[in-house]
Amino acid sequence: MSLMCTTCGSPLSAAPDPALATVSCPKCLAALLTKINGALAGSTTRVAGVFPRKRATLPVGAYTATTVSVGGVTWAACRGQQDSNAARLVDATVAHRTFVGAPHAVAILQPPAGASKHDRGTDEYLRAYQAAAWHGCGVLFLREGAPAAEPAWQLPAPPVDHRRFLDALESDIRAALAAPESIPSDFLHSSTDAECIVRPIVHRLLFKRGYNRAESQYPSFWRRAATDGSWRIEGGDSPRRIALEVKLAEDIDWPLSQPVEALAAHDAVLMVRIVTPGVGKSLVGASPAAKEALTNLVSALPIRSIDFNSAV
Repeated sequence: MSLMCTTCGSPLSAAPDPALATVSCPKCLAALLTKINGALAGSTTRVAGVFPRKRATLPVGAYTATTVSVGGVTWAACRGQQDSNAARLVDATVAHRTFVGAPHAVAILQPPAGASKHDRGTDEYLRAYQAAAWHGCGVLFLREGAPAAEPAWQLPAPPVDHRRFLDALESDIRAALAAPESIPSDFLHSSTDAECIVRPIVHRLLFKRGYNRAESQYPSFWRRAATDGSWRIEGGDSPRRIALEVKLAEDIDWPLSQPVEALAAHDAVLMVRIVTPGVGKSLVGASPAAKEALTNLVSALPIRSIDFNSAV
């Protein structure tokens, strides 16, 4: 028996997403994107790649935003150029989606202004990024400028979970950070200082599990991205590639874009934040929407967000 779209009756090549048939049907998806692109073309709403703190409106920034309704479902959408120094389209999109109360959103990344010395990213990387953005953020991600013959978007399978492996690794990291003298007093002044503490701990724990260091830079969309550490293992059921991001006060108000970008090039991502008294105050004042979005991301994807209180 052939599969048919329950909305428009078009034939389908695979079973539709039971929660949202629109993204499974090429014809319905094309209609959605046509409506969104038309709305974006006439929109004067500009938003930043940041979640607001105690504000009734979103911060103004470089991304164009709009909202449309298709089949009784509200969709938020954001579009903007790649910025090598602030690649935050996913954060802008989820912040806008949360603000307007839409269950799903579309993010359209445009090439950077002028010529770029980096290419647009491989199709394999794009598919992995789309999987992370959809399953972790509810965002249908598109890269503008793709060849016309290439499907704009296909419903991606979720990334492999690796939950048991990451739970055990997180427990070991927390125990190592809690060991006496692991964090020298009056040492933490920047994220570079935090990296000097966290990276050797993570390396030691991963080396015991058979991992070796790997190249920390990787090609993203029209830019080179870099982790604070990358490791690789050959064979087995564990994640083949693991990325590390170390934080102090960075990215509290835009927590999504970096781990999504890193997961597209790796099989798991560790985000370790050492919480000093000053950082703790920033975390307390962070946007509730940003905290919820990060919680949802971590629960859905092979990403761990480890906040370790250095004062305890």
